[in-house]
Amino acid sequence: MELHGCRGCGSTAVEALLEMAGMPYRRQVFEWDDRDAWDRLRGINPLAQVPTLGRRDHRHRVGGHRPVDRRPAPAPAAGRGE
Repeated sequence: MELHGCRGCGSTAVEALLEMAGMPYRRQVFEWDDRDAWDRLRGINPLAQVPTLGRRDHRHRVGGHRPVDRRPAPAPAAGRGE
């Protein structure tokens, strides 16, 4: 899975969610003024929205909630005896 983003676009929050969920990913970071990078991003996401999360067979804009859906439920709080 690849996470495409740039500084200030919100990709750090998505990266944190991926880390918390234990999902493997590769970061693709580019600069706001790198026209070539934006052109490559449009090849993946025609609207050039960032962050964009994708796999070889599927790419989409990230809302920030999907990766956590795969994370296991948290343990009960200490002292509750559950």
